[in-house]
Amino acid sequence: STQWRVYSLVILLLFQGLRRGEILSLPADFLKSERDPRTHDFRWRMSVKNNEVEDDPRASLPSIKTSQSIRTIPMTAQTAEGINTYLDSYRGKVNHRYFLSSVRGQPLSLEGVTKALHKLTTALSPTARSELLSSTGANYLSAHAMRHTCAVVRMKQLLMTGQSPENAMSQLRSFFGWSKTSMMPLHYAKAALDERLNETWNDKLDDRLELLRSLP
Repeated sequence: STQWRVYSLVILLLFQGLRRGEILSLPADFLKSERDPRTHDFRWRMSVKNNEVEDDPRASLPSIKTSQSIRTIPMTAQTAEGINTYLDSYRGKVNHRYFLSSVRGQPLSLEGVTKALHKLTTALSPTARSELLSSTGANYLSAHAMRHTCAVVRMKQLLMTGQSPENAMSQLRSFFGWSKTSMMPLHYAKAALDERLNETWNDKLDDRLELLRSLP
């Protein structure tokens, strides 16, 4: 149950780009679906909204950052499958309405998230720990770093479909819950464009090296 709890936490951070407070505010029934009238496949979505329960037992109450953070975003079928597996088989019978539950059957806390991510960090190989420090400047995995990774990857995906950076940034604002004046989309657009430039440069360099090797 602990493995599935942490797995659900990680995929919400890494694939959905949620903040810690947003995840810990999710009710157990946050995931919704409907059939696509064209393909008849299920389409999944989730809503991020304020915590409306008054008797939350947690010492540090999670919260939604801004009004723009209240949003509905899509979810892939594979991610939804992981969420439903935790809900159906590992969440257990608890006396609260929140999605993530602690070992003691209480709503998972902010401190519990930090502890889980530190635990994951200790399981990384020395090489992975070194790369983590080099890439993020931090010794431990963090919720913010996973949200950052999600934003950069989604920006790269949008740019690869041929969308303009301006249009891609507009979609990022909606998905990640940023205000119209936030500079965060520009930050992630730059990171994604820098990565694409490095990849293109490396590909061209590799092509030239292959050409040189083929010369008599």
